[in-house]
Amino acid sequence: MKKSFSPLVLLSAMASSLAADFVCKQFLGLEPAMSFKNVAVFPLKYYWLLLIMGVFVGISGMIFNKGLLKSQDIYGKLKKVPVEIKVAIPFLCAAVVGIMSPILLGGGYDLIISLVNEGFTLKILIIFLLIKFIFTFVSFGSGAPGGIFFPLLVLGALVGNIFGVIVCNAFGLPSEYIVNFIILAMAGHFAAIVKAPITGIILITEMTGSFEHMLALAFVVIVSYLTADILKVEAIYESLLERVLKNNKREAVLQRGSKTLIEVAVFMESIIEGKCLKDVDWSEDCLLVAIKRGDKEIIPKGNTKIESGDFLVVLVAEDRVSQVLDEIERIATKVVG
Repeated sequence: MKKSFSPLVLLSAMASSLAADFVCKQFLGLEPAMSFKNVAVFPLKYYWLLLIMGVFVGISGMIFNKGLLKSQDIYGKLKKVPVEIKVAIPFLCAAVVGIMSPILLGGGYDLIISLVNEGFTLKILIIFLLIKFIFTFVSFGSGAPGGIFFPLLVLGALVGNIFGVIVCNAFGLPSEYIVNFIILAMAGHFAAIVKAPITGIILITEMTGSFEHMLALAFVVIVSYLTADILKVEAIYESLLERVLKNNKREAVLQRGSKTLIEVAVFMESIIEGKCLKDVDWSEDCLLVAIKRGDKEIIPKGNTKIESGDFLVVLVAEDRVSQVLDEIERIATKVVG
């Protein structure tokens, strides 16, 4: 999510995660919200099927992102419609879906467990997928409280289940591998939508409780991520953040004079690697305040040379963070040639 690693962020995140996990298990007695045990290792000879599935999962990620943003646009055009009426639309849809198939309501935890433990027909799975897509768009676009984390995992699980049923019937694979398709598609869907492949791999690895699936997970995640990238899919949370910033009153931000620091890593063979600071065309909306190089923090000067692995610490006005970050990442991470 942060797009780059720094020792401080990594250590802080690991320490807080370990402490939270210890407290939950030792003192609160909580179990993982979702886990898949005793999942068979997917055979290498069938990895070509994972390649195909990864492409479909990437396409599904594109549909999810574009559909989610489009639903916000549609609701945004209903300016004369009261907020209460907008929220009532998904409420009525939930009532209809609840009567027809209650398992499709909520975040989707029960549905994922049912996909793993029960066998649904291909027709039912396709209907579930279509309803879940539409219901998610209608609900989120209305502005009603709710998230997209579990819904995107559910949709990935449905895509994987549909693909698994089709290939198992077509090529005679044992039905036990359908679970593999489900969990692998969840990781791929997460990576394609959120554009956080490492997080997707770690997330599903923890759910399976085994590193035996790491190769298959990485393979599907990479294919899904690249497919989404080719289709020019932007990270959903960044897209939503940009919309929030645009909808807020920028005048209020400017009056407060609020500033924030952003940190960008310099990649090897990027546009600015090896250049002096004075030779770089920096945005007028930012100020480079420091360069982190290993354990050292360098005060930037005109003749300071930028090296790969450096972290640029930049001061930016809050209302320009997204634009400036995109511009700096373009010159700091884009490989020349």
